[in-house]
Amino acid sequence: MLPLNYVAGLGQLIRDLLSIGHVRTADGWSAVDHLLIAALLSDRSPKLRRFSEELAEQIDGWSESQPSEAKSLLFAEWVMGTATGSKAEELLGSLGLVGSGAKSGGQGQARKRAYVAMLGAIVLEERSRGVSVEDLERRWGIRGLGGIEEAYRDTVLWLLAGHAAVFELRSFFHHLKENCAAGPDQIRKAKRVLGRRRRQTFDLLERLNYCSPLGSLLRGVRELRRTREEPTVGIRTIRSLEESGVTSMEMLAQMDVAQLVASGVQRRYAEQIRGYLKRRMW
Repeated sequence: MLPLNYVAGLGQLIRDLLSIGHVRTADGWSAVDHLLIAALLSDRSPKLRRFSEELAEQIDGWSESQPSEAKSLLFAEWVMGTATGSKAEELLGSLGLVGSGAKSGGQGQARKRAYVAMLGAIVLEERSRGVSVEDLERRWGIRGLGGIEEAYRDTVLWLLAGHAAVFELRSFFHHLKENCAAGPDQIRKAKRVLGRRRRQTFDLLERLNYCSPLGSLLRGVRELRRTREEPTVGIRTIRSLEESGVTSMEMLAQMDVAQLVASGVQRRYAEQIRGYLKRRMW
């Protein structure tokens, strides 16, 4: 259901990553990479700010401040850097977004386009973790975000659902066998890596849907208890936890049932949460 050029660009990028480092390179993909691809490939992505070197420095600083598992592989490896050091044109070329010669605009234009797209990815990543529109406007110098954020988020939710379908072994099995000469062990590893990317997409969908860092909890508990008919954790539970100051899954993992109940969670849901977290830590 996604636009053909979008699927083709995403698929070619993954093939290129698998070719460069077989599975190792693709394994460094983070949630922000999904959002960066959506911002680059979608013709519905808003331009939140004009490019400037000041903006580039701000985005570089944000990227450096992220924990290693949350850093964008694509941005760090191909976009980040000065006008002469960035390899953004290679990334955009892999996505089918630039040609050669004058039409491509050169490396400088590719870098500018990639940085502006990265801002869009950062905004959605921050929103998915519960940062308010007002805080984002103030921090990033954006005007009118409140008027376009919901529509932008809806577009990306639709695109991410397509990502989940693309990140399957069958999509790249022929490429691994014929172009990468991958053996059985490499193919099994590729299947595990692509599976993690799909789960990553589902977690991101939940976070973006609710604009909460605890959004993945809903899907996790529901998946764990899908064969049972009793009610499960819902958005009210998430909001109760947020209001009590729980702002990450790491904080949640430190809480026992009594602490969850004290935070306003019904005991039955507190027990469901603890059961899921124990399973997750295994």
